This record gives sequence, structure tokens and C-alpha cells, in this order.
Amino acid sequence: MSLRLSSLPVLPALAAVATLVFAAACTTPAVIAGSGGGGSGGSSATTGTATTSAATTTSTTTSTSSGGTCTTSADCGCGCACIADACECTGAIPPTCMADADCGPACAGLHCVAQKCEPTAMCNDTCPAAGATRCAGGGTETCTLTGGCLSWSAAVACPQGEGCNSDGTKCVGPTSTCTAPADCGCGCTCTPQGMCGFCTGAIPPTCTTDDDCGPPCAGIVCVAQKCVPK
Repeated sequence: MSLRLSSLPVLPALAAVATLVFAAACTTPAVIAGSGGGGSGGSSATTGTATTSAATTTSTTTSTSSGGTCTTSADCGCGCACIADACECTGAIPPTCMADADCGPACAGLHCVAQKCEPTAMCNDTCPAAGATRCAGGGTETCTLTGGCLSWSAAVACPQGEGCNSDGTKCVGPTSTCTAPADCGCGCTCTPQGMCGFCTGAIPPTCTTDDDCGPPCAGIVCVAQKCVPK
């Protein structure tokens, strides 16, 4: 005689519970597989997580000099020097200055004006270097640095009875003997006989440059193609 669980009054509930447990056991692998997106999908997700973690915990810091790499200081820009194969630069401007050198190298384009470093103006220098002198037009002039630009100062007249010498370097008085052209007055030279002579003083009717108007000691310049006293 066979016995059915459902035939007993106490067992229908147990049969229902057993059915639910068996069903849960059968469906659990499907749920796990579904959460991973399948066999190959689960592997891909795990790999992606590992990659993200590595990217988060690994970093590379690159340090470069502000001036770049170099082998000599000539490879670096203005105000920079090559130190340990890297251009090290300084660009700070001091709050005060006493001379142009306090404002950095010449390439920086700064000069000292009223004890402050200021940009150098565009210059059309008319003399070679600060402190240089010349004699022109009966007076001596001095090359001065003003606002970063070089220019000749106002002339200081030669002493009474003197004039500029032939090479425009100094004032000289009337003389007839000489040992060099500089001993003679403007427009004259020293002859082989040791006498000042061969003087020229004629002014050409037209000109294109100052040189056409005679030596600098004459103090005559070319303006609108005519030689005029400066």
C-alpha cells in the first residue's frame, strides 16, 4: 500500500514547503549568473573593476624646469642659466634700483629711472657710449644716458679764441705748428712740414648726409638736402 503525503491531514503544508525549498535551490544559480551578466560578462566586469582600481591608485608625477632642458646657458632664454641640464630662470624685478644693472640683464629691456626699474624706450641713440665727448660747432658735448637712450648734451662753448680741432675731440687755439692733425683747427690737417694747412671750409650747395657738409667738428648737418648749422 503506497502512502501519499497529501493524503495525511498534517502533511500538505510540509509538501508545500518542500516544493518552495526545491524551487529556490533550482533558481539560485540563475540569479547568480544573471547578476554577473553571464560567464564571459562576469569576467569582463571583474577585469573592469581591477583596471579602475589600478588607475585610481597609480599616478605619475612629471617635473620640468620652467626654462626647459639645456646643455649650456646659451640654450636658455633671457635671465636663465643652465644648471644640471635644466634652464633655471629668475624674473623678479627689484622694488628699487641705483643703476640699470640692478634691473637685470640688458636682454630684459629694463633700466633704472628715478630708482625704479622701467621698460627701456625705443631709442635712436645719437652717440656711442655714456661719457664720450666730442667738439662740434665751437663747443664740447658729452654723451649722456637719459631714459635708457644715449644722446649728446648741449654744447659747452670753447674758451675765448679757441675752436674745435680737426678730429672733433677737443678745443684748440690758433696754431701754425703741429705734430698731428688733431693739433690743428677744424677743417685743417698737419702737413709733412709740421704746419697746419690744407684747410677746407667751403660748404657744398646740396647734401644727402651730414658727412657731405664737412667734418663733425664743423657742427654742420644736412637738413632737407642743405647744409645748415645744427
